[in-house]
Amino acid sequence: MAQDFNAAFGVGEGETQISAVDADGVALAAIQGLYGVVLEKEAEIVALNARVSALETGYAPAQLPAALPWLLLGGLGLLNVGGLAGYALARARRR
Repeated sequence: MAQDFNAAFGVGEGETQISAVDADGVALAAIQGLYGVVLEKEAEIVALNARVSALETGYAPAQLPAALPWLLLGGLGLLNVGGLAGYALARARRR
């Protein structure tokens, strides 16, 4: 394991030992990387909420519950093909 750690990260007291400082440093770098991913996801959620709010202003309250679940299909992407196809299907069913 120490050899793999040394090869992957280029740190350690050698190929047979992993120092606590090196292990902690690698863990901290991983945490920082995950924090960056969380920030990206939060930005995506804020953008999605803005899209939903914009859509809500364009629909009467009675229309919103029927259309919104179809728009959110397919990984919560409002502009993906599944979401648009679902929206078109929901609109066609109401007519």
